[in-house]
Amino acid sequence: MYAGTGSVGIELLRRNAAHVDFVELDRRRVSQLMVELDRLRLSQRATVHGSDAFKWLRRNQLAGYDLVFAGPPYEHTDLNELVNTVANSGMLNEPHATFILEHSSRIDPPKPTSTSLQYSRTRAYGDSALSIYHRTLHSEH
Repeated sequence: MYAGTGSVGIELLRRNAAHVDFVELDRRRVSQLMVELDRLRLSQRATVHGSDAFKWLRRNQLAGYDLVFAGPPYEHTDLNELVNTVANSGMLNEPHATFILEHSSRIDPPKPTSTSLQYSRTRAYGDSALSIYHRTLHSEH
């Protein structure tokens, strides 16, 4: 989500990811990403969604993701809401799916309120940080 140039997803495809869904609101970036995927002959294993990430999460019946990466604009995104929306979306495979959130290294990583997603660790790289979350088995009935 927040695909931007698509560099993370393209790298995953180059490392043999079966399929990547790119979600990006900026139409110009969507077009550029589609051209780049075609140029690299990766478009058969990718879908580009021109949409706001929150709307895409809420609108689609999502399931089956082993890895979800979100790199939202640092200053314009409610990270707590994003983490909890992902946690409650049902998009992450049980029990080993991973959610990676890129955010400013100057802020603490958001902690999910849902029991279906557990914070693991954060790695800082200059002004950026990657916080890693893992799907937990849901034991509620």
